[in-house]
Amino acid sequence: MGKKAGGSKKDGRGRKQKHEAASCGDKDITTSCRSMTGFGAASGRLGQYNLSFEIKGVNGRFLDVVVRLPRELSQLEAGIRKLVGEECHRGRVEVLLNLELNPEESSAEISALPGKFDGYMAAAETLLAPRGLWSEAVQSDFAVQLLIRKDVLSEVGAELPSELSDYEGVLRTALGVFQDSRAREGVVLARDLVSRRETILVHLEEISTKHASRRKEYLAEREAKFAELLDDKSLPPERLVAEVALLVDRSDVTEEIVRLRSHLTRFVDVLQEDPCGRKIDFLLQECVREANTIASKVQEATMQHLVVEVKSELERMKEQVQNLE
Repeated sequence: MGKKAGGSKKDGRGRKQKHEAASCGDKDITTSCRSMTGFGAASGRLGQYNLSFEIKGVNGRFLDVVVRLPRELSQLEAGIRKLVGEECHRGRVEVLLNLELNPEESSAEISALPGKFDGYMAAAETLLAPRGLWSEAVQSDFAVQLLIRKDVLSEVGAELPSELSDYEGVLRTALGVFQDSRAREGVVLARDLVSRRETILVHLEEISTKHASRRKEYLAEREAKFAELLDDKSLPPERLVAEVALLVDRSDVTEEIVRLRSHLTRFVDVLQEDPCGRKIDFLLQECVREANTIASKVQEATMQHLVVEVKSELERMKEQVQNLE
C-alpha cells in the first residue's frame, strides 16, 4: 500500500466560508454567493504514482456530479460524489482523476503482451496484403505504432491503493481551489446584481415622485369618472361598485412600489446566504410581477419609460442569477 497523498484539510469540508464585499449604495455588503462555473486542480504523490484531480463546474438546474476514474478505481466513485455533494449544491460538476507512474520510479516494470501484438499484425495483414499494401516498410511502421498501445506494451507499477482516504487529501485541496474560483466569480456576479438593484431603486424613486406630483390630477380624473358612473342610471348597483373599485385600484401604484422596494431590500439579505441562487430567482419573479402591475397602471409617458427601464434591469438580473449556485 502506497503512502497517502498530502492535502490541507481546511480546503475541504468544514473550511470557513469566505464572505466577499460587494458595493451597495453607500455601504458594502458581504456575499457568500458562488457562481456555478469554476475550475480547480491539485496534484500529489501516491507511492509510485503521480496523481492529480481536476474539477470543472458549469451551470445546471440541479446538482449533477460526473466522476471520471481509471477503471480499476471505479469503487471510489460513490465516495467522491459524496465529498463533492458536501461542498456543492447546484450545477454540473465534473471530477477527473489522472494517475501516472512516476518516471523516476525504478521499480516500475515493462509488461509486454505478444499475443495482442501478433493479433494486430495478423489483422492488418488480412486487410492490406490482398490489396498490395503490406510491404516491409508498412509492416515496420505498423509494428512501431503498436508499441505505443498500452494493451501491447505498458509500465507496470505496484498495485493501486483502493481506499478513498488515500486520495482524499488531494481531492479536498482541488475542491478548495474549485470553490475559491466559484466564489470569486460569485462576487463579480453579486456586484453586477447589486449595481442593477441600485439602478432600479433610483427609477422607483423617480416614479414615486412623479406619481405624487400628479396626485391632484389623478384625484380630479377619478372624481370626474365617479360622477360619470353615478350619472349612468343603466348600471346595476353591483356593477357600479365593481367599476368604482377598479378605478380606485388603477389609479394608485403606491402599494406596488412599496412591495417592490421590500423585495429589493430582502435581496441584500439573501446575497449573504449560501446557497442563494434559487432564493434570488424567486425574489426576482416577485419583483417582475410588481413591475408588470405598475406598468399596467401608469399612463403618463415619462413614468411608462421608467417602468420599462425597471423591467429591463430585472430581466438582466434574472439572466445573471441563472449563473449563481
